[in-house]
Amino acid sequence: MLNNILIFLLIWIMGFFILAGVLYFISRHNLWFRKYGLTLFLGLLVMGFTVYFTGYFFGNISGGSSLIHAIGSAFLALFSSGRIMVMELDIGETGSLYMNELYRMIYGIVMFAAMVMLAAMVLANVGGGIIGRIRLIFVKTVGTGKNLYFFYGLNRDTVELVADIHRKDPCGILFLLSIRDEEYREEKDRRDLENDAFQSGAFKVVFNPGKSLHFIVRAAEKCKGETHVLCMKQERWKNESLIRALCGEAEITDRLHLYAFYETEKSRKISEDEVFRKLDVHWTQPEELSARGLLLSSDFLKIFPDDRCVEGRIDGELRLALAGYTAANEVLCRYLICGVQAAGLRLRIQFLGTAEEMQKETAFFFQANPMLSLAAEMELTGIEPGTVDYYRYLLDEKECPHAVFFIGKDMDENVQFVLRTAEFLQRNGKNRTLFVKAESTGMERCVLERAGAVAFGCREQVCSYDVLIGEKLDAIAKSVHMYYQRFYGVDGDVHTLWRKAGVYEKMSSRALALHIQWKARCAGFDLTPGTPDGSYERMTASDGKLTENLSIGEHRRWQAYLVTEGWKNAKPEELPAGKNKDALTRQHACLVPWEKLPEVSGFYGIDYQYLDRILVCSLEKITGEAGYALKRRRSENESG
Repeated sequence: MLNNILIFLLIWIMGFFILAGVLYFISRHNLWFRKYGLTLFLGLLVMGFTVYFTGYFFGNISGGSSLIHAIGSAFLALFSSGRIMVMELDIGETGSLYMNELYRMIYGIVMFAAMVMLAAMVLANVGGGIIGRIRLIFVKTVGTGKNLYFFYGLNRDTVELVADIHRKDPCGILFLLSIRDEEYREEKDRRDLENDAFQSGAFKVVFNPGKSLHFIVRAAEKCKGETHVLCMKQERWKNESLIRALCGEAEITDRLHLYAFYETEKSRKISEDEVFRKLDVHWTQPEELSARGLLLSSDFLKIFPDDRCVEGRIDGELRLALAGYTAANEVLCRYLICGVQAAGLRLRIQFLGTAEEMQKETAFFFQANPMLSLAAEMELTGIEPGTVDYYRYLLDEKECPHAVFFIGKDMDENVQFVLRTAEFLQRNGKNRTLFVKAESTGMERCVLERAGAVAFGCREQVCSYDVLIGEKLDAIAKSVHMYYQRFYGVDGDVHTLWRKAGVYEKMSSRALALHIQWKARCAGFDLTPGTPDGSYERMTASDGKLTENLSIGEHRRWQAYLVTEGWKNAKPEELPAGKNKDALTRQHACLVPWEKLPEVSGFYGIDYQYLDRILVCSLEKITGEAGYALKRRRSENESG
């Protein structure tokens, strides 16, 4: 009796471990089961049919074999094989052959495998959050050496990022976080979006953000790799809420990284909250990443006026037109104003669209930044793209833009406008640089390239592993931040110091980094990946006029950055004692022309012009730390 009980318990324990092992295997190889599960299951069904047919044919021979007996056995085998679908099996039906031990073993293995595969297919394809929850339980219980990725918010950006992370980190474990109450209130194509994400190996986990965040924290604690939580909700305030809740619940760790799509201006305010300083929190927004990606690209330098640049100075106008401007494109407008500053340059930003529409869209930007005229002339042209006035404007040599940016809300309309504009310019023998904000470069890439237009802000360019997690766009910005830290006597690891930097510090470093390739072009150099050769440093050391003009350009860039952030100038007497700025009222004593800086320097005892000069002369060292080199450009009459 005791032996039977022990055998019974042993069988149950073995069954439990086999079940746990099967579930772990299914959860770990979920994508494989999605791709090949049906094929394998059909193969097992064929094997099941063979086993049943063998049992019916050879196990129930009473009057000898016949064709009728074979046909009957085949139909019975088909019927019994179909019962696998409902997991209803009975080996006794196969007749006396079930007494054969070898047959019983084969029968058991095949039928068990078929039922497991059926369950695996159901879980992997239509199991919703079940398989994700199973995978998460294993991660929380036994841990993992792989990287974890949690995605909050399901949209096309999320799907693109999931696919890119799967390509860059194929061993990583990806979870889609879905709120139970919102599961069926989201976009209509939610099921299609989920299926697309599942094809990249993602798991779905349904959770309550107010009660069950501990599973993310627990998984991060058990994970030996890095854990990334990416909040990509369209409702930005929900991203902040989840980040705040995680920061309040998680312990301080270097292996938990939080990313939130959030408006830059608001993130500067909330990032000062101490609760967000516990963990590594990254605040960003797609529009900002799109703008930075454009200014860091070599295509952006197509608008550089090489023919008018002499010794770091550009005398003349640079006219940039924005077609379809909306408040969402304010970030791009700010970066454009800051990114093209140079000594002697007169910058004009032209807004294309009906006067009434543009007045409404630009109202906040103009009123919130009262000193914009210090950096650029802002013009509401009243010209609507596609009209007669628009095509006449493109042919007017005195008013036409050197570059047009098509940035309207309707991405398809942007592409149509840029193609029509490119054709019109080509027919009239005019050359203008055209940029278009597109949703995806997939089908339109070749068409845009033939038209000579540059696509930016595409989903593939912004929602990528390299940009969001690898911080590809911040390589030079980190070196800029490190330069200032050393200048003020702080030393340490560049990545650690960057992670501890506030949002304002990061944005300031990024703004300077975006302007470096423009400065380099002014000096006759190109910014390229490589090792510095010292030629830029020697040039600035020997050419005082060049250094002076580059320094003026840097001061104008700094001015443009502040005035596009709402800062105003103030006399030193109007500011707190001993301070050159008041962050609360956004006033700065150095917001004066280059020629008047010595007056401010005399009041504070600091040579501000010298600070710009020393920065300009240090550009080669700054870019060198980021893996870039400043290479001298060859003139047309120089031989290779």
